[in-house]
Amino acid sequence: MAAKLSKWITTVCLLALLTALTAAAGENHTRSPNQEQARQLARERMAQTIVALEARMETCEAKQRTLSKTDLEGVDISRDHLRTALVYFHVRNENACMEDKAKDFLLATYLLEEAGVLENLGDTTQSELASFVMHTYWQELEHEVRYRALPEKAREKLEAVEALQTPFKLIESGEALGVL
Repeated sequence: MAAKLSKWITTVCLLALLTALTAAAGENHTRSPNQEQARQLARERMAQTIVALEARMETCEAKQRTLSKTDLEGVDISRDHLRTALVYFHVRNENACMEDKAKDFLLATYLLEEAGVLENLGDTTQSELASFVMHTYWQELEHEVRYRALPEKAREKLEAVEALQTPFKLIESGEALGVL
């Protein structure tokens, strides 16, 4: 549920940003022609990264499958440990799937700040825009800390499970594995 909510929030914010950028593009600023062209390129790149990130989100979601008990055959760990591992691997795999497009979005955000475009977006700051992407990476770190607290033998077994190394549906998998 958290992943879907995060995706929805990201999509809504990206659409709001695109709308604000389109409106800001029509304003007249007193800058050199090169600066204006560079600012326009920065806006175009942001629009491209938004489209690419959204498409990648859809691709990553389409790759997800539901884990089954046979995927975790031979892994004998507690329900709590399995729940911790599922959340960590899900977030890690989701971030890995979108990483290049997320980095492109982050770079485009910083380019807009450098171009002075973000000043025209009201209360939204570069830091707030970047946090939409960075939050998922922070979540991964938090979940990795919890995962690393699991016994080493349990982690070794889990890391050997091929199905945990690819994108999977968290809620459906948790239900199928009996941990939710």
